[in-house]
Amino acid sequence: MIIRVNLYATLRDLTGWSSREFSVEETELSLRDFILRYLGDIGERICKEFYSSGSARYTILINGVNILMREGLDTKLRDKDTIDIFPPVAGG
Repeated sequence: MIIRVNLYATLRDLTGWSSREFSVEETELSLRDFILRYLGDIGERICKEFYSSGSARYTILINGVNILMREGLDTKLRDKDTIDIFPPVAGG
């Protein structure tokens, strides 16, 4: 499978990249497993902090649909999926 990942805001600064394609050998892979296996330290942070304080801290879209409208981090990935990950936003 080919999975494209787009990172936004501070995640770009932390990783040094904004968009990348990953060639994935697995044919059955959840979003959580993908993030943990392919995004390294930042992936661990995203998964650990995703549901902080009872609400989603990160906004994650698969093909433009919020994962909260699907199975969350357990959403199964398919070939040519695009994942967009937005970090928590603060301010006022």
